[in-house]
Amino acid sequence: MDVKRERLAWPDIAKAACILAVVLFHTVRQHYVLLPWGASDGTGVPIARLWFDINDALQPIRMPLFFAISGLMASGALQRSWQAAGAKRVLQPFYLYLLWGVVFLAFFSVGPQLETGYAALPFAARVHLYASGVSMAWYLWALGIFFVAARLTRSWPAWLAFGAAAILCYASKAAYPPEFYWVYGGVARGFLYFLIGARLPDLLWRLSARGRRSDAPAALAAFAALTALTALAAITEWALAAMALEAAGIVLGITLAVEAARLPAAQRLGRAIGARTLPIYVLHFPVLALVGAAALPWVTPDMVSNPIFVALYPIVLTAIVVAMSLLAHRLLLAAGGHWLFVFPTRLQALAAMPIAL
Repeated sequence: MDVKRERLAWPDIAKAACILAVVLFHTVRQHYVLLPWGASDGTGVPIARLWFDINDALQPIRMPLFFAISGLMASGALQRSWQAAGAKRVLQPFYLYLLWGVVFLAFFSVGPQLETGYAALPFAARVHLYASGVSMAWYLWALGIFFVAARLTRSWPAWLAFGAAAILCYASKAAYPPEFYWVYGGVARGFLYFLIGARLPDLLWRLSARGRRSDAPAALAAFAALTALTALAAITEWALAAMALEAAGIVLGITLAVEAARLPAAQRLGRAIGARTLPIYVLHFPVLALVGAAALPWVTPDMVSNPIFVALYPIVLTAIVVAMSLLAHRLLLAAGGHWLFVFPTRLQALAAMPIAL
């Protein structure tokens, strides 16, 4: 198979794997816990507990790799003018955050709920959090901030930009209350990995170009060793060892994506899902709530005592949610809903504003 074609395929495969991991994470954390476990929320059931452990194991790969690939895809735009890059890279993420934040506020005010901290809050409190950037759609405004920050620091030496981003990671833990840290701390961490992709794209391309089958076991072994070290030492997620673990997660993710790119089926799946991560991301929240609400009445205590059911339920539900999100996306586009997923053309004149980023 052509090496160049493989290199073009692996970013979509990596993005597809990341968005599937994101949907799985929310399926387990926001719906799986609602099953009728009795006195337990599932953490006391060994097989159910395994799904929480799998989510934890994927954490150093899931969002770090997602942000690194996002930075890689934005690296060329850093050298373009504001007029050329502003609409897609800055205005569009903020527009989509405002739009989908309102959609989520409206939907979860009247529709079925997920197991989140929002459900018990009054509507005014949820509006306040949305205005503060604390929303299910936080990833969208983060991308806009990341691009602006990367562009403002594009003339800085790489070591200075990465050092500032690393310091921001540490500082964010003390700066924000724990209940909001999952957003602001995630943004601080994400910027470091976005910056790696945006400022060092050749490094990621060289890593992907190695393409040796022997790299995957070595990358997996390094990741497993760092995972064990971090767990045994009880090191917090912002310790240097944890940052090394996330860096190893990025290397492992790229290595496995390159390996998967050798398979035509993986290339097709990567193109189908990796090119549609945005609609899957924004649509899977309401879809998961609707599908979960429909499924819960049919799940009995006898079912959750069946190890096969407990093991397969998150996988099957994740696949259903992704498929229905893609179907909803197609139907919305057919109904003229392109403005739900891209910055409207009639507003793109705003990108010509005279701002020297």
